[in-house]
Amino acid sequence: MKIKKVTVNLASARTDGSLVSEGTLPQGCVFKYLTVWKVGSGTFSFKFKHEDGSLSEAFNSSELAVADVFDVWFTDLIFTNTAQSGAENPIFILSW
Repeated sequence: MKIKKVTVNLASARTDGSLVSEGTLPQGCVFKYLTVWKVGSGTFSFKFKHEDGSLSEAFNSSELAVADVFDVWFTDLIFTNTAQSGAENPIFILSW
């Protein structure tokens, strides 16, 4: 199993932006776990993109807490956020 700590920079706005396409997540992986390391102070939402291309429901930053663990197979995180240059960025731990 591999593991990676990922910081999502909220300074740029996204509307259903692929974290794989922007290079934040490694390409060609099927992830198994996402753990919230730090929620940060910004507002955002994300969806899991599954192997079949379908998307999960959106999870909002206000619903997250440190140490939340999502046990789900996914290939990408689809992120939405406004530009928030002064916000503390969220950090996730990914395993695959």
